[in-house]
Amino acid sequence: MKTILLIQFALFSTFIGDISHNDLDQNTNNKHTISTYYKWGQVAIQKTKEQYPQAKIIDYFHVGKVSITDYSIEKFRFWIKDSNKEFGVYVDLKINNSTGELIEIQFKETKTELTQGILSAP
Repeated sequence: MKTILLIQFALFSTFIGDISHNDLDQNTNNKHTISTYYKWGQVAIQKTKEQYPQAKIIDYFHVGKVSITDYSIEKFRFWIKDSNKEFGVYVDLKINNSTGELIEIQFKETKTELTQGILSAP
């Protein structure tokens, strides 16, 4: 009877140990993803301010990440207010996967803008 209990305890401990280890790995990956997202988000904010120096950034969010073999693209969408209009800007940061260096930045304004509280599409 003691042998059966010891075997059950050993199997149960191994199972619980695997779950804890996997959870730890997942949390570590989440922290890495958050820190990477934060890092590139700060770069996107800075470059957007440089591209639109007279504008005020109202809001932004991380659209997602696309990974290719040699590089990744971090995608952001900004909502900007410039003088009397508000509009969206997509910002794509192309990053070298080997070195982690920024390769290229692309800005693309949305076709819809908000002018004096009225949504208009040119």
